[in-house]
Amino acid sequence: MSTLKVDKLDPSSGTALEIGSSGDTMTVPSGATLDISSATLTPPATMPASSAANLTSIPAANVTGVLPVGVTGGSGLTALGTVATGNISNSAIVYPAGHVINTWYKGSSRTTTLSITNNSTPQDCSCAANISVTSGNLLFLHWSGAVFADNANHWSFSMWVDGDATGHSTWGCGIYHGNTSISGWMSFAGQSIHVLDTTGTVTCELKANCNSGTIQITKDNNVPTSGGQAGGTDTGFGYDGFHWIAQEIQV
Repeated sequence: MSTLKVDKLDPSSGTALEIGSSGDTMTVPSGATLDISSATLTPPATMPASSAANLTSIPAANVTGVLPVGVTGGSGLTALGTVATGNISNSAIVYPAGHVINTWYKGSSRTTTLSITNNSTPQDCSCAANISVTSGNLLFLHWSGAVFADNANHWSFSMWVDGDATGHSTWGCGIYHGNTSISGWMSFAGQSIHVLDTTGTVTCELKANCNSGTIQITKDNNVPTSGGQAGGTDTGFGYDGFHWIAQEIQV
């Protein structure tokens, strides 16, 4: 193989310089550097397979196929197809308004009877849980169950978040029985929407009060073998069980 030693190649006429002929291979040997940092590179319309490291400003229309494992960037990524496997949870993900970020369920853990008699102060029903939320989002709360009433009136069940009643500041927002005294098994249900003012862990709990007469929770120590109470195996509840569901909604 002959060696041509020169410091510079210029075209003999014009501005175009061709090296080799069609079908030839130009090789830059190991250890050598091909510096085109100050030049304009015009690649073919279809590039051969490459590692594609350090590529920038690729037109979106030219990106097809499946992103490989390990892709973490991409501020222009606005839509995802079906994610068959893996976990897309990440603090950097911005969910659209109205998106349900998380759902929590809690059933009563009480195993002994709680009687509330002539007490307007909401009492703990042993149905509390800590959840992790983000300030500014909404917390949708739903609760339901059953209770035994003994000549009771002015009684209610309400949801509380970090010690504050959702809804009315004293009674909360839930079923509320007025001046007519009632006795026997009674069902209840309620819903409220709470604006979160804390980022981190908050405590959600179900409370009950009875201004006159008595209501009993877990009457006669009744604990279902399945359902929302202690030892439960599904998402239901017994005839005097109760539970709540909370959903954090993106604003």
